[in-house]
Amino acid sequence: MTQFNIAITNCNSVDRAEVVLTKGTLNIKYGPNGLGKSTLAKAIVSKIRGDGGLQDLVPFKHRGNAEAAPPEVEGIDDLASALVFDDDYVQQFVFQKDEVLKNSFDIFIKTLEYFAAMGAIAALQDPILAAIYLRRDYELRDDVGLEYNLLASLFKGRAVPTLQSKTENRDMTPEEKGAAEASIREEHLPGFSYDALVAEVNDVNCIRAKFLATDVGYEKIQLFRVFNIDHDDDVIRKFINESYHIENEYVMQLNPHKFESIPEYVIEECVRLLPMSS
Repeated sequence: MTQFNIAITNCNSVDRAEVVLTKGTLNIKYGPNGLGKSTLAKAIVSKIRGDGGLQDLVPFKHRGNAEAAPPEVEGIDDLASALVFDDDYVQQFVFQKDEVLKNSFDIFIKTLEYFAAMGAIAALQDPILAAIYLRRDYELRDDVGLEYNLLASLFKGRAVPTLQSKTENRDMTPEEKGAAEASIREEHLPGFSYDALVAEVNDVNCIRAKFLATDVGYEKIQLFRVFNIDHDDDVIRKFINESYHIENEYVMQLNPHKFESIPEYVIEECVRLLPMSS
């Protein structure tokens, strides 16, 4: 079978990558988030199409440097077209307008493992970690009502929780806060107290200790995000600043205690930036 040996250089966080594609077969490239899979796909497709998109992949460290080597893709001269299985592909070929499967959660997600995971959330000894996974579950189910907003406000450290939707952005009323707390206590976490937990979230020493105590990368990245520390590296920033909604990517819906989804170099950078105890 014909093989294409493709070399991609100077694209986003990828200094150099070599990919082998075999003609007439399904070629699958997989790996953890941040490894550069999307970058490689965009580089190959942009080069084949000649749409100028390759220049959008200039590495952050090379921006503004006229002498830096440009993004380049070699080894695809015999390829005339390419499709990437991404969001655009799904919208174009899989989900047509007004044909979204309304009960997809019940069909694809609500499995025996899901119920086991929900039981594990309730059994967690640390209420902050339990709240992290509960917020994750609400978002996974697209249930972004009062309870979700209360948990989202918790990890922002807001003394007064807010209610944010497509139509409004305001402080919760005491009645709304109480109703959300009661719902969470009744259905998931019996001891849940927003005021007590937000005090922990705003305690640097407390969150730092929780970060150091867990070996689960997903928990570390969520706890680190509480510190709201910025980073000038776009790849690191992707995980730190966007990890709040990282579970929107289906691979991130795997059980974080069974499948490590956060690259080790991201965790190492979080450790380096971790605030000192006071």
